[in-house]
Amino acid sequence: MKTNLSIKLDDDQRLDLSRKYNNTDNKKLLTRTELNDIVQNFVLALLDTNDSVPEVIQTTATGTLGKIYYYNGKKVSKKDWDSIPNGPRKFYGIK
Repeated sequence: MKTNLSIKLDDDQRLDLSRKYNNTDNKKLLTRTELNDIVQNFVLALLDTNDSVPEVIQTTATGTLGKIYYYNGKKVSKKDWDSIPNGPRKFYGIK
């Protein structure tokens, strides 16, 4: 299924997400491609858990989540993930 989601973000939110996504303090705003990657990886992480969506959101909001490591949309081990240079396709999700 292909979707067309509307997500409104102001520039401050885009900057904050970009800094978290790229693990940097530069002033480059988050791109549509980067936001798409975040959403795709979050959905993959949701599919990998047996918890309900509200439970996952609560766990994420309180910062008590376990990590699943992704690179290019595929799960990788922590060891492999650590050896990959930081970049837009490196992402960790929830357990």
